[in-house]
Amino acid sequence: MNATSSHHQRRGFWLHQLTEYLVAFALVSSAAQSKDTTVLCVAALVMLVNAATTEGLLGAYRLTSVAVHRIIDMCVAGLMCVAAVTLDVTSSTTVTLVGAAVIVALLGSGLISRWFRRNTAS
Repeated sequence: MNATSSHHQRRGFWLHQLTEYLVAFALVSSAAQSKDTTVLCVAALVMLVNAATTEGLLGAYRLTSVAVHRIIDMCVAGLMCVAAVTLDVTSSTTVTLVGAAVIVALLGSGLISRWFRRNTAS
């Protein structure tokens, strides 16, 4: 990996973390208006801990690398989908969990960052 691609990866990861913090905030906001408060709060907590423990600019503890974080993102997205399908939750909670899972999966897969790099390359 050359210095330029490493710089691009580090430069954009704070946006990844910021998006995860915003998804966690959205989950907590949804929990405040839902009957399934516990499920949404646990999902938000997992998102928050995942974002805060990564070596990014917005990481609080920097315990995991970006590569490990992306794997954890995919696991978190899968767990949110499984929770939405298997737990006895309302339809609005199911939609919220699946929507958050899609966002996390897109972030974790790197599709958004690759698209951004390809379309903003100078």
